[in-house]
Amino acid sequence: MMACGIFTARKRKSPGYNNPQVDKLITEGNSVLDVEKRKPIYHQLYQVLAQDPPVILLGYREILSGEQRPGHRLQTGYLQRPDRQPAGCQNR
Repeated sequence: MMACGIFTARKRKSPGYNNPQVDKLITEGNSVLDVEKRKPIYHQLYQVLAQDPPVILLGYREILSGEQRPGHRLQTGYLQRPDRQPAGCQNR
């Protein structure tokens, strides 16, 4: 998982991200067993990460893959963005 290299107690982190408040909140959240008590800790963590993100994604892929189970008919089509369908493709 990518987060393992970004959020670590080591002084040198893989991509160079360093935020002591994030490290503290992760350690604190990991030490609390009660899920309800952990929620506000992670909520605060997400607020900090929204202001100081460790990575910025520059793109995304619009790929959907699937498999056909034996005895079932596989139906294909575009689930989103019909304006970006290749020429000649239509939902069925």
